[in-house]
Amino acid sequence: MLFYLYSILIAVFILFTLKRVAVPLRLLDRPCERKMHEGMIPLIGGIGVYFTIVVAFLSLNLSIPVSNMFFLCTGVIVFLGVLDDKYDLKVSVRLLVQIILSVVLITFEDRYISSLGAIFGELVPLEIGIIGIPLTVIAIIAAINAFNMIDGIDGLLACTASVTFLGILIMSFVVGDLTLVPFCALMLGALTVFLMFNLNIKPLSKTKIFMGDAGSMLIGLIVIWLLVIGSQPSQNSANLDVFSPVTALYFIAIPLMDLVAIMYRRIKKGSSPFKADRDHIHHIFMRMGATPRVTLCVISILSLSVMLLGVCLEAFGAPEWVSLIIFCFIFALYVHTIQHAFKFTSLVNKILKEKV
Repeated sequence: MLFYLYSILIAVFILFTLKRVAVPLRLLDRPCERKMHEGMIPLIGGIGVYFTIVVAFLSLNLSIPVSNMFFLCTGVIVFLGVLDDKYDLKVSVRLLVQIILSVVLITFEDRYISSLGAIFGELVPLEIGIIGIPLTVIAIIAAINAFNMIDGIDGLLACTASVTFLGILIMSFVVGDLTLVPFCALMLGALTVFLMFNLNIKPLSKTKIFMGDAGSMLIGLIVIWLLVIGSQPSQNSANLDVFSPVTALYFIAIPLMDLVAIMYRRIKKGSSPFKADRDHIHHIFMRMGATPRVTLCVISILSLSVMLLGVCLEAFGAPEWVSLIIFCFIFALYVHTIQHAFKFTSLVNKILKEKV
């Protein structure tokens, strides 16, 4: 709780300060075909979250399971996001930098996805060795872009990310390993302040701010790296063993499932998987007539529910292969619903009109 409150105090100060320089630095989001907001909104949320975490760790001198290289890489991803916000960088440029950062992190942190857990009903986890290195690079890129894509309505990115950090925090207390607790608590504090600005919640309701690509990329990188730390052994130190690799999927379920479903749909249409559109889960809810706030609440509850299901399965000792089957069922149901979103939306709208 102290880490959470401390992070809130730092975030309030930093975000208020950044708001004053957003206009001179032209860190502003302008309305366009895909962005329906009114006026120019400061894109300082991601920068604020990053500096909040850095200041908190420097001032508290916390012992954490990451090196200074991690903070350097997250700083680079924030800078990349700022450039993308201002100049709309090519997808190839973003991917190249993300790949380089992934390789650097894996090399200096000496940690990657080396085990998939006991997914075949075995007592001994399935070890994949160095094959896990390219798999980790793919996972990092996927997480960064998943959170970037989910950032489509006010509060959704911060809420889905908060669910992930909350899941890691809960599992840490369940197993009695509190190594990751300070980091998660600090992130939750920073995201709480951002949400108050972003959703115009008093007393921080005077000026709206956005995360921007800097924030979505930063959160994606932090989320996936904490999931790797919590579920994978270091090559030179003891495994934290906070949760299984399968449980990690439950913590990132909604952004991950939305990413896969959308990319599959775009490829099926013959479009680029990275081409922006308005077919994400939040767009579907709003086409059904839901307001942005209702959409935010529904998706956040779905994300929280899946996360808590994963926590319960892990806490009560469910076999990992059982957890994997359940997750795959949820995943298939989600993808099927997204693929038939138009029919589903039309049916719901028809039912609602008949009732009226």
